Amino acid sequence: MTDNPLSLMNSSYGVIIHRDFKPLYVDEQCAILYGYESSSEIEALGSLLYLIAEEERELAQDLYKKIMSGEEKPRVQGFKNLDRYGAVKHLLCVDHIVEWEGEPALQVSIVDMTGAVEAESLLRESEQRFRDLVEGSIQGMVIHRNFKPLFVNQAYAKMLGYDTVEEILSLPSIEVFFVGEDIYRSAKRARDILDGKIDKRRTRHFSKKKNGDIICVELVERVIIWDKQEVIQTVLIDVTEQVLLEKQLIETANTDGLTELHNHRFLIDSFEAFFESEDISMISCILLDLDRFKLVNDTYGHLIGDDVLKHFSSLLKDVVGSQGMVGRYGGEEFLVILPKLGIDDALRIANQICNTTRLTPLESEKGDIHFTVSGGVVVRQKGDSSVHQIIDRADKGLYQAKQNGRDQIVFLNE
Repeated sequence: MTDNPLSLMNSSYGVIIHRDFKPLYVDEQCAILYGYESSSEIEALGSLLYLIAEEERELAQDLYKKIMSGEEKPRVQGFKNLDRYGAVKHLLCVDHIVEWEGEPALQVSIVDMTGAVEAESLLRESEQRFRDLVEGSIQGMVIHRNFKPLFVNQAYAKMLGYDTVEEILSLPSIEVFFVGEDIYRSAKRARDILDGKIDKRRTRHFSKKKNGDIICVELVERVIIWDKQEVIQTVLIDVTEQVLLEKQLIETANTDGLTELHNHRFLIDSFEAFFESEDISMISCILLDLDRFKLVNDTYGHLIGDDVLKHFSSLLKDVVGSQGMVGRYGGEEFLVILPKLGIDDALRIANQICNTTRLTPLESEKGDIHFTVSGGVVVRQKGDSSVHQIIDRADKGLYQAKQNGRDQIVFLNE
């Protein structure tokens, strides 16, 4: 395992934005991933379907329609793609709906998993080859009867932080590696495996290493005969890096690239989840807008303007903390969602944001950049049928704050 699993993203992570597979944006890393010299070469293809294996194009088109229509949610998925030379590329993708030039489009964050897929495919070519490679395999193997280890290979020992297989074979039970619900369900799971009630699909579980570290393993369990008795054979592979990578991809798709706050889509999705939750009856929100931000850009330049946005985002996170969710709503607008908090708490937080912004200028090479923020505060009302109604009221409060002279908060109780 690498010291930093997420460093994998530095060399194989790319982004494409398309509408009905017509490329709208392709970053340079993505071009390299597909074997092109520049992103413009991919954009010139006219359709990204040329990059998808022919047998999977219909599936890709169908999935695109379902995601864009809202029939299915964006998700992590795998597709077989082709580079410019026709070589197969196994890609891990995260789909995310974004707005591009005023219309919805699909952003696809891509990680090249070709090396890992091909390596694993070689290990699965035949059962005989698997047996020949047991001892030297990168996959761990343990055979047990009632969790007493009968056989383990070196890969399994190494995976769990042991120097030798003998150390594990001397243990009374491999249950010492189990975590969470597996501790309590292991006996029933073993009975179900022996009774043929659990299929041979790969499943993921957490395991505890010798030093106490937790790893995620993907495993397949099956019944075999050992000394004329039925026992359980488990084959495992450490997928901790892949799980972290998937998590990072999802976080990237839900994060504003400049401010590192939640982006517009994730804010709305989260707000709707809070709105529909039966456990949350009270929700407040604050819509904020930096005052005269265009003047900041015109006076100091867009780089300083970006620094102001990042500086304000940091202040916003510090003030709100764990009390709610913050994100960049668009441009210089920011949204704060406060589930389970009423108007008194929302006004307190909003005024603290306003005061902190006024008193905390951005320190830059051009001197201190002072700026202020205005905001509209609202609380969910019984007649609200959607989160957009709540945000629209907050927008009206924000407009009133601007009309009143800026650098202030307005509570709109309509």
